[in-house]
Order: sequence, then C-alpha cells, then structure tokens
Amino acid sequence: KDNIVNRTIDGNGAAGRGISNGGGIYLFSTDPTLILNTIIAGNQADSGQQIAGDFTGTANIIQESIAGLLDPELKDNGGPTKTHALLSDSAAINAGDNIAATNAGLTTDQRGTGFSRIVSDIIDIGAFESSVVEPVDLVVSTTSDVVDGNYSPGLLSLREAIQLANSTSGADTISFDASLAGQTIVLTSELLISDHLTITGLGVDQLTISGDNDSRIFNIFDGQVDTLIDVEISGLTLTKGSSTQGGAIYNYENIVLTDTLFTENKASSEGAAIFSGQGSVSMSESRLSANIADRGAGIFAINSILTLDTSTFSGNTVTRDGSAIYNIFYTPSLELNPSTITGCTFVDNTAAGNGGGIYNSGGIIIVSDSTFSEQKAVLGGGIYSKTNGYTGNISVINSTFSNNTEVESGGGIYSDGVGLSVEDSFFTGNVVFGENTNGLGGGIYITGGSLTVTGTEFSDNVASRGGGGIYSGGNEFLTISASTFNRNQSRSGGGIFNNNTTLSILDSRFTENQALVTPGKEYLSAVGGAVFNSYAVATAAGEMDTLIANTEFTGNYADNAGAAIQQSFGFITINNSLITENLVGTSGSGIHNSFGQMTVHQSTISNNKSLGNGSGISNNGTLLLSESTVAGNIATYFGGGVYISSDGTTTISNSTLSGNQSARDGGALYANTNQPLSIINTTITGNSAVRGGGIRADNVIPALTNSIIAGNTADLEPQLYSNYTNVNSIVQDSIVGLLDPVLSDNGGPTKTHALLPGSAAIDAGDNTAATAAGLTTDQRGESSSRIVDGTVDIGAFEVQAPFAQVDLRIVSSETTTEDNGEVSALPANREWINEWGGYWLEIWISSPLATSQGIASVNFNLSYNTAVTTAVAIEYGAAFTIGQTGTINDHTGVIENLSAVTSLSDVGDDQPVLFARIRFESESADAVALDVEGQTLNPQSPSILVDSSEILFAGSAASEEVNGPAPETTIYANPFDLNDDELINYRDLMLFIRAFGTTPGQSSNHFAWAADYNQNGRVDFPDLLAMVFNFGKSKEGAIPIDYPANFPEAWNQLLTVETQQPLQTTAKSVTQATAETMLESAKAELSPQLDSEQRQVLSEVDIEVVELAAGTLG
Repeated sequence: KDNIVNRTIDGNGAAGRGISNGGGIYLFSTDPTLILNTIIAGNQADSGQQIAGDFTGTANIIQESIAGLLDPELKDNGGPTKTHALLSDSAAINAGDNIAATNAGLTTDQRGTGFSRIVSDIIDIGAFESSVVEPVDLVVSTTSDVVDGNYSPGLLSLREAIQLANSTSGADTISFDASLAGQTIVLTSELLISDHLTITGLGVDQLTISGDNDSRIFNIFDGQVDTLIDVEISGLTLTKGSSTQGGAIYNYENIVLTDTLFTENKASSEGAAIFSGQGSVSMSESRLSANIADRGAGIFAINSILTLDTSTFSGNTVTRDGSAIYNIFYTPSLELNPSTITGCTFVDNTAAGNGGGIYNSGGIIIVSDSTFSEQKAVLGGGIYSKTNGYTGNISVINSTFSNNTEVESGGGIYSDGVGLSVEDSFFTGNVVFGENTNGLGGGIYITGGSLTVTGTEFSDNVASRGGGGIYSGGNEFLTISASTFNRNQSRSGGGIFNNNTTLSILDSRFTENQALVTPGKEYLSAVGGAVFNSYAVATAAGEMDTLIANTEFTGNYADNAGAAIQQSFGFITINNSLITENLVGTSGSGIHNSFGQMTVHQSTISNNKSLGNGSGISNNGTLLLSESTVAGNIATYFGGGVYISSDGTTTISNSTLSGNQSARDGGALYANTNQPLSIINTTITGNSAVRGGGIRADNVIPALTNSIIAGNTADLEPQLYSNYTNVNSIVQDSIVGLLDPVLSDNGGPTKTHALLPGSAAIDAGDNTAATAAGLTTDQRGESSSRIVDGTVDIGAFEVQAPFAQVDLRIVSSETTTEDNGEVSALPANREWINEWGGYWLEIWISSPLATSQGIASVNFNLSYNTAVTTAVAIEYGAAFTIGQTGTINDHTGVIENLSAVTSLSDVGDDQPVLFARIRFESESADAVALDVEGQTLNPQSPSILVDSSEILFAGSAASEEVNGPAPETTIYANPFDLNDDELINYRDLMLFIRAFGTTPGQSSNHFAWAADYNQNGRVDFPDLLAMVFNFGKSKEGAIPIDYPANFPEAWNQLLTVETQQPLQTTAKSVTQATAETMLESAKAELSPQLDSEQRQVLSEVDIEVVELAAGTLG
C-alpha cells in the first residue's frame, strides 16, 4: 500500500456507465490510505468528487474549488515537468507537515534540482513549493536571432532572453547592451511572451526589431484566456512585422507601451501594428506610422481596454475601416472601464472605408486633448462610431478636428446609432463632398443617437449637401450650448442641418455661415445659412420641439431662404436672441418659416437685408411675435421687417417694428393671407416703403389694438395701405410729442421707443384687450408692468414712473453752473470738432415735467467711437459728490458704471443739473482722414450714446428715463495735414506745391481741392499763407490750428469749375524771418531726395514778404 505525500491532484474527472466515483482518487483498499501534505481539489465525479474510499492523514486540502489556491494552468514553471503553481495568497503556503515530508525523503518539490522542498521553515501543501522568486534581469548582447544555449557575455540573444524569462515565474526584465545602439535585430520567427515581462530598449531611435516583412514580432499570450499577464515594452522601434493579425504585436494580455515606434508593419487582416484580442493596451509617447492592414492599421482591438496618451498615428492605411484604430466591443461591462485617448495626434491616415482616425463599434471611448487632421475616409474623417447592440458612446473633450477634406460625410466625426458628446473642442476646415446620401456634416454627422455640444467652435467647414458644421438626422435630441459657428458652408444648413430631431441651441453664436446653390444644380434651393431645421411632417406640440435661446446670428447668408434660420414644419421658439446683419437672396434674411408654428419672444431682428421679401421674418406658417424688436431691415421687394404669406395666424404683441425699409410695399410689414393678423400693444414707426410705409395688407384686414402706427413714410398711404379695424390705436403721420424717435435701450432685453412726457398714448389704451391678450408686462419684460396707474398705455412701451431726461452736450470749455450744479438753460452744442482737438462732453439730468422730487442718483454706461476719439478724464457735477464711480474702457469704447449720488434733495426738479463731464481727446492714428478722391472731409461721428441708465428721484423713487436728442457734432480731418501723418511738415508742403497754381475743379491732382484752403476755386497765394501759418504744428503739440473762416461749411460739397470770390477776412501778418525759416526747412528736407539739376532749381527759390495795399488780393 502506497502513501500519498505532497501531491497535487486537480482538474481530473471520473465517468462511467453507472454512477462515477472518485474524481480525484478512488481507493479500493480496505485499510485506510495515508495521505499527507496533499491538495485534492477541482475534480469531478457523480460521487466522491475529490476522493472515494477510506483514508487517514493530516495537512491536506480537499475541496471542490481551486479558486485562490493554485494556478489553473498546468505550465512550465521550471524543471522537467509542468506544474500548477500556488497562488500568492494560497492557503497551501506554509501549511504542511515537515516531518511527513522528511520521512518520505523529500528534498525538492516536483521540479527537482534547484527547487527546495521546504522554504521559509514550513513546507507547502501540494507538489509545488512556493518561494519568493527574484526577478531575473537579462541583458541582450547580440543582434543574432539564435537559441544555442550559450548565454556567455556578448552571446545572449533576445529570443533566448525571452525564453529564459518565460521559464521562470515572476516579472522578469530584459534590457540591451549599449553596444547594440543603432542596430537592428532581424527575426526569423515571432517571439512568444508567456509570462510577466518588461523589455526596455535603448531608445526608439537607437534599437530596432524587424520582422523582415516575413514574421510577426511579438506574440503576447500565456495560453489561458481567463488569466492576464502584464508586459511592458519601451524604447524600441518595431518595424516590418507581418502576419494575418498583429504584424508587430499580437496581444491577449495587458501590455504597456512607452516610447515605441511602430512603422511599416503589415497585416493581411487586422492590426498591422497591434492586434489585441482581450486584456488592455496602454500606450504613451509612442508613434504608429506607415502601417498597412485591412482594418486597424495602427491598433485593432476586440474587447480590450485602450489607454492611449501623448502618441501619434500618422500615414497609416487600411483597405477597409479604421486606419489608425479599429475598436470593437461586445461586452456591456465596458461601461465600467471606457477606453481613453488623451493628448494624441492623428494625421494623414487613410481608410478606403470608414474611420480615417478611429473606427468604433460598440465601445465607449473618451477622447481628450487630441488632434485629428488631414484624415481620409468615406465616412468619419476623424472618428466613425456605430452601434453593434451595445452603447458605443463617444465623448470628445478639448480636441481638434481640422482639414479633413477627403471625406464624403462626417468630416470630423460620423456617429450612427450611438450617443456623442463634444465639449470645448474645435472643428475647422473640414470638407465633405458627395451627393445622394452623402455630402453631409462637414464637422459632425450623427443619426439615430443623440448629440450634446458644449463650448465648441465650428469654423470654415464645408458640406456639399447639408450641415457645414453639423448634420443631425433622426436623433433623440441635439443640444448645442455656448458654442460658435463661423464661416461654415453648405447647400442647406451652413452651420447646422437638423432633421426630425428635438433641437436646443443655447448661448451660442452663428457668424458668416452660408447656404449656397451648388453649381450646375441651381434647381436645388440653398436655405438656412446658419440653421436649417426641418421635420418631415407637422408634429404635435411637445414632439421634437425646437428652442433657440440667448443666441446671436450675425452676417449669415443664403442664396434662397433663411439666411439665419430656416424652419420647416414643427414647433420652434426663439427667446432672447439677436438676429442681425444677415443677407438672403430671396426671402427671410433673419427667419424663414415654412409651415411651422413659430414663437419669437424678447428677441431683436435687425439690420438684415433681403434681395426679395421679408428681410427680418418671412412667415408661411403660424407666427407669434412678442416683446421683440424688428428694426433696420431692408427688403428689395415686399415686407422690409415682416413678410406674411401663410395659412396660419399671425399675432404681434408688445413689440416694436422700427426703421425697416421696403423698395416696394410694406416697410414694416407686408401681409398677403386670408388668415387673421392681430397687432396688439405694438409700436410701428420710422419705417418706409413705396406703398404702406408701416403696413400693407392684401386679402386680410389687420386688427389693431392699443397700437401705434405713426411716423412711417411712403409715396402712398405712409401708415397703412389697407383697411383695418382699430381698438384704441393711434394711426397718424407725426410722432412729435408722441414717442422718442430714437430706438433706445430703455431697459429689458430689446430696444424700444419710449413714450414722451405728455404723450397722447399714455393711459389711453383698452385694459380689457390687453388682459385678453395675456399681457402682464410691456415689451421690456419682467420689470415693467403692462398696466400702470389704472389704464394701459398705447404701444409697446408702458410708462412706469415719473420721467427723468438725459441731455448730452459737446462743448469746448466747462459750462459755468450755480453752486448746486444747475443751469437755467442748457449750453449750445458744438457743431464740429477738428481732428486734432479735444472737447468736453457734459451730461445733464432734468425732470421734464413739474415735480416736487429732485434727482438723487444716476447710473449708466456711456459708449463712444474709439476709432475717432478717446476718453481721458471724468469730472462730476457740483451736486454729485457721493459714491462717484466710472471706469474708462477705451478698448471697448465704454465708460462703465458711470454713477454718483447727491445729498441735495431738490436738484434737477425745475432746471437741468450737471451730472458729469467727460474729457475727450483726439485719438492717435485715428480713422479721420481726408477723402482725396471723393473730395470731402469725410466727417466722422463720436457716436456718444447712453446705455443701461438708472436714475432715481429723492427717496429712491424710480424714474422713466428718456434721452434728449443725441449730439450731432462731427469730427473733421485737418486739411493742412495732407498726408495724414499727424504733422504739418515738408511732406505736406511738397503736396501743396504740386497743387499750387491749379484750379481744383479742372486739375488731376487729387490734393488740389484740399489745398484750396479758402475754397475760392484756386490754389493760390492766400492758400500758401494759410499753410505758412500752420507749418510745423503737430497733433501732439499744444498750438491750435488756424482754420479758414469758412471751414468746414464750404467744404461739405464737391468742388465745381466755377470760381467764387474769397471771403473777406482780416489778414494775418507773417514776418520775413518766419517765411525764410519755413523755406529753408523745406529745402533741407527736400534736397537729399532730388538730383543735382533739381537741387539747383530748388536753391534758386526765394521768398520775400511784402506789405500790400488793402484790396490788392481781391
């Protein structure tokens, strides 16, 4: 009878015709068998899975599971036979009986010589004795690819080193002798790595391993799919590896790659550089270039976690998909461990199929701080991502997609059926061209998923069919926030093309995007310069609604319709947005609504231009316009502000239509519809047309309620070219005394025309009508009630409090005031300012109606034109001595938070009080210059405006601020500084001399008109004297310019051939010395620029001052 001592019995099974017994051991003996220090575990049978029969013994482990006990893989752990190694925390370690082993004569474990049986004083249970294995440090010292067993110095090959490392447990290291620097190890076959290993090269440019285009380089696999070893490789170039899969590396483990170059590797199927079938790939500071495969030339990963950092993928090519990376995942647990790509560069990779940079199927990937440029693919120049039944979501953070120009759709990203989020990233210069199903999404294409974009810029992207920036079709939602779209272009939706998807655009900007007709396909409309938003059929409210809020649309263009926004079907709400300076070829420069139900609220639609109809809004659906301003829009045909041709109702309430122009009919509004048109508490003023400067309506009778239609101009019917119904509305030609002619910031998100003190519109409306329309505020919104003092006002503006008036005056010197800062009459305003001079702007506050309340405090911003003037100092009026604040921001041209408080209780109640004065000086290198070709002084305006004003009366009572007429002061160029260099010197004198003696109206000399300083039609001696008096002066100097007496009045017109008598003025004296000094200075400056003959002529020029009798010169 044999004893069983220090055996490992696992993974066995018993099976038979009947009931099987003893999966591990079956004992027949009637005497119990002695079993000592033995593992019997993980065996299978119907009965007695581990052992059947009688036995005795101690220090055994008999159990069903081997989990945590020993390595399930039977492998070469050293010695002549394979073993199951004990795991590091195994219960078998140091748990046996030393005496039993000694009695059995055991001195080694199963592996034999070199492997002691008892380590650390107590024997282990089983056939394997664990020990602390010191990692082996192997140094490769030859480039030969041999295995000859000779490991002498200088003869250890890489293949031998790896085999030695595989034969010992533990994490070994392989390094390379310095003598191998600059050399290449050429392999004859792949290198198998089956145990933990670190390979450290000499540097990516110092040591190369080549597969010689005939062999894979590394096969990293321990033979078991349920265990993972750790392998690290650094400082090597891996090149010319070749295989079906994994030309350089075939991986089923966890690999870490650092400072490694993969180049010119090939795979006939997947993964020219790296194929990973499971586990993970971590890579940093590495490059993968010029690799070729069918899919995933850089990396092909299945169910593998990728952690890629600061690495570059360039020049890789695939015949199908994913030129740099092909990532596919079939395990939903990936959500716990997404792959990450950080700080990587993808450039000039080419896919004959999809995914120029990355092809992702079912995996979750986070891409951050990375760049995708000059990628080539059919779909998805940078990234292509699709579902395969699992999520496949992509997150992109702070990354750039640029100049991916050889793509058919999705120049930056193409997403199909998965979620995509983009944050703080850039899409620029991407181009997609294609017809039929492609040519969509220059920056991003997404369908069947959802897209969130935050803080991202889309610039100069092009799509031939739709969505220069973004194409979205049939998604759950598309949300854009805090993002910009600049100069993107497509046939439809230059910025965004959205189809059948709930759309939200928040806090974003669209600038100079274009929808252009495709050459040769002029029959296809180009619509939606910035945004094209379409639904295939009408949808119910709440289904795929669109919201645009706090967003600006500026300078966009469409050949046909909707330069800023094209809406087709569906519901759209536009809140608190600015739509300005857009241009359209046919209709709706601001908004074109086709069969949609559109609400525009608290928004400004201004200064747009249509070469057809409806510059501000062109509506062929249902329109609700409320608390909004439509101003300064121009249409070549009908409806400068709003054009209505629809089957839906139009309601305009609490809104202002001002300064719009139509070259035909309906300056503010043109309607040709049989559906109701209601205008409630709206102000329509300052608009112009040929017919109906305010409104022209055909086939509908506008219903006017509590509205002002006044001050519009036209050849026929300046206010309304239509029948209309009128409930408490004011329709008249004049606005004098009715409302402020200036469209101003009177509070709220949009500009309004304030009612003037004593206006006929105050408390003259119909409360019932306003209440029935649901109006609780005026156009200005939350802070301004709609009904004050018991009766609603007519128009969009409701007076909230007693009036306080702001008057601006431009003066040469400070106005003298009473001790409390008041004056009985406002000072006169200067008509003009010379380019080199300074001036004061005085700000006066008053109550235009009799009141017992004085002004208590003033606070506002003051803007000015920085191109022609600059603010240098602030002084406050005598009354306003408390809390003085004000910051001059000459960069933005705003004096911010200009405010002060007075302790006096009765200033400004019966006469104007000086609040503050601002000193302005000429601006260095200003935009004021002579228009020598146009022959004008090209006057400029300082454009001084008050904004965001808040004036309180004594007792902190609120006021309704109104502004007096803006100063009409203009700034004129200095005609003596002919070359505009801020000095009057010899250069100007030479320009003058060339014009001397000419008749400006007949001369080809562009400066002749300006050199004719007295504007008498001749450049003659009086003009020379004028130049002499000002010669040597400069913009920086303090000496004032002596302007002609008729300046600038006689200069504000083009010159004619006819001459005129000069103005009679008192002559100014000049001394001989002054004249000679001027001449000699001019000679000294000019002489170096002349040839000898010219210098001789110049030397003979003399000047003499003579006393002439009165009237000699006429």
